[in-house]
Amino acid sequence: MALSVDDLNSGFAELPEYGGLLPVEIKFKKVSSLCIDVMQLEFRIYDIEVTDFNNVVISLSPGGVLKFHCEAIEVDYGNGDK
Repeated sequence: MALSVDDLNSGFAELPEYGGLLPVEIKFKKVSSLCIDVMQLEFRIYDIEVTDFNNVVISLSPGGVLKFHCEAIEVDYGNGDK
């Protein structure tokens, strides 16, 4: 499973800490125990929490959540860096 994020730094937009546009693709490898509770077809990622055991909770805005377990997480910064 993968998530494409337009700007990983968007939470800092309009602030001095904003590091500029940073598009990324977050790849979750070997996903299991997927639980989807989404109230709308259009949403924004509000928060991503990953525990030590690779349990992932993605909170959505205006409402909803994705929960799952994965074996590994890879972040592709679009410039070849991982």
